[in-house]
Amino acid sequence: MFCQKCGVQIADGSSFCEKCGNKVGITNDSPQKVMLDPREVVEHKTEKDSSKTFAGNGKTFGIILMLVSVIGDLVALVAIGTESFIPATIIATVVFVIGFLLMMFSPS
Repeated sequence: MFCQKCGVQIADGSSFCEKCGNKVGITNDSPQKVMLDPREVVEHKTEKDSSKTFAGNGKTFGIILMLVSVIGDLVALVAIGTESFIPATIIATVVFVIGFLLMMFSPS
């Protein structure tokens, strides 16, 4: 018996060709399963070093903004007094929210 794919002689009773691995008895008309190497199908993505961009430092910058806003509230309460405390608190709250959003939604 001969392999229908590569033509090598195969021993009777064999299920597969020893040279090419073709299943014996499959004609060219019947569909064959093809095992693909994943490296041939999927392109490899290169990863960027996000530590050198703003996106890589977003969490750190967010935490810094949150701390600055809390310290700003305390300084406004003690140093400025109660008259200017409300506008300073509003500004510090906006800074805190911006810092919180940066911290929460920045990639790790």
